[in-house]
Amino acid sequence: MKSEINIKQIAYLSGYSKSTVSKALNNSKEVSEKTKFKIRKIADTYNYKPNSSAKALKSKKAHTIGLIIPEFSKTQYAHLMEGIEEEAVRKKYRLAVYQSKNNLWQKRRSIRMFFDGSIDGLIIVTNERFASSCEIDYVNQILEDSLPSIKINFSDWLHNNGSPNTTKNMGKEVFKKLVKML
Repeated sequence: MKSEINIKQIAYLSGYSKSTVSKALNNSKEVSEKTKFKIRKIADTYNYKPNSSAKALKSKKAHTIGLIIPEFSKTQYAHLMEGIEEEAVRKKYRLAVYQSKNNLWQKRRSIRMFFDGSIDGLIIVTNERFASSCEIDYVNQILEDSLPSIKINFSDWLHNNGSPNTTKNMGKEVFKKLVKML
């Protein structure tokens, strides 16, 4: 019977220390191929899955990007999000998405939710036609004082470029730009 197992249990079963097990599972050159094989066999047998929260704590990287968009239901935002998500998956990042509904309170709430270390960077999509100067000032302040982030004025961009393919490609490029900032 297969069950979930942790590094401590693999160490016990293999006879190696937790440190050696961790190094073997992370393919460290400090561990022999014979030891890696033995440890990986136990890990595979018991369906070992690394704890992504523990890895994030150790590396100080969550491998997650936050995305705040005005609406999920609008096609143009869906194309943009699709491009961002494709690039995130390709670069082994997760995407945490919130919608602001063009509402300052909702956008502030979404931004605050990300300040717990759960993301490495933030993409904020705004529709400036509906944004007040107060909202723009608030978002700009957050972007200046916090984690790496990019703000997209989507209404201006959409007016000039609008096709689904260019919108999707824009999402990919924005994601690449943000990852370079990390």
